[in-house]
Amino acid sequence: MTAETAGGMRFPPPEVTATWPKPNYIDPERRGPANLIVQTTLIIIVTIFVAVRLYARLVITKAGLGLDDVTIVISWIFAIGLTICVVLASVQYGWDVHIWDLPPEDRVASRKVSWIGLVFYAVSAALSKAAILIFYLRILVSRFDKIVTKIALAIVMIFMVFTLLVLFFECRPFGYYWEILVPGAKGTCLDETAYMVAIGAGGLVLDIAIFVIPFRSLAKLKIRLSQKLQVLALFSAGLFVIVASCVRIYYNELVFIKTYDVTWHGYMTWMWAAIEVHVSIICACVPACRAFVASWNTTASKASKASKASKSSKSSRTGINPGRAAKNYNPIDEDLAELTSRSPQNGSHANVTVGSLKSGRSAEFGDGIDGGVTVQMEVLQYNENRFEERTGKKEVSVV
Repeated sequence: MTAETAGGMRFPPPEVTATWPKPNYIDPERRGPANLIVQTTLIIIVTIFVAVRLYARLVITKAGLGLDDVTIVISWIFAIGLTICVVLASVQYGWDVHIWDLPPEDRVASRKVSWIGLVFYAVSAALSKAAILIFYLRILVSRFDKIVTKIALAIVMIFMVFTLLVLFFECRPFGYYWEILVPGAKGTCLDETAYMVAIGAGGLVLDIAIFVIPFRSLAKLKIRLSQKLQVLALFSAGLFVIVASCVRIYYNELVFIKTYDVTWHGYMTWMWAAIEVHVSIICACVPACRAFVASWNTTASKASKASKASKSSKSSRTGINPGRAAKNYNPIDEDLAELTSRSPQNGSHANVTVGSLKSGRSAEFGDGIDGGVTVQMEVLQYNENRFEERTGKKEVSVV
């Protein structure tokens, strides 16, 4: 079997290669350093978000690591692997030049890096989706929403396994995937065009489904408009993942259906694949990072209050009305504070993480705490029990 007809692998026919310019292996046209800059920037930002997420979970709320935290860390590790592959492919192995300018000796290494990058992408993309869905299971209380989320989680994991099986078994023998351009190599491969387009479309459908799942509960929240917009903005970050997935699919179609210049256009495919994965990880970290922001604001608020109290004390000694100074104090994170004091509302659903900055202790899902200073919502809404009225302690309940 020749390379041109091997299992549907797309290789240019002679009439196409006849139109190509003379190869330039010395000083070919290149895409430039954009990919390297984008990948470096993304990996730094994602690493910061993951670190803040872990700090918030372990130090601020003291909730410990959950399954979604472990999942997102593994996704981040594979995202780093994907970034390394993308940088190597575009800088070292010709994924930034036209296919006719790619030296024959680099074609095997180029396809090896491409295959490894696909494995990293499949695992990282799936696990970032899984982390978001596991987070949904913690904050969505409706039985219907939980069932839908569990079904989506199962589909994501099956999709990942299916993608990996295709990558490992698409060519027989296994190494024929990167030896397919070597003269005299023998083997068979699946139709790469069909399964790559199918995998891209399937990933986009999952991204849209994950984005839509929580909005049923969000629509039922009985909170003021400004608070609802904040929560909606928190979840709407997933739109960036959908946009990145759509752009990647466009370049996939360009590479596998509309052109034979796979290395030149593959440059953009790899860039947007990495953007999609990194943005997905960031979206998964945003809700957990709210505890870090709330803690920072609370600390600043305490410092401001102490400073103004000191000034008020000095003012009282000089005849200035201390009440006037006290009126200027504006608590940080007012929306969060108001939610923590909201009276019970029937039919509302939520999950929260409760933390006491004084005691350093935290509790989840209805555990009482002493001397509560802050309540870090993990996102939707909660109701306060009358337990506080009876005992003087604060208890948060999920209904």
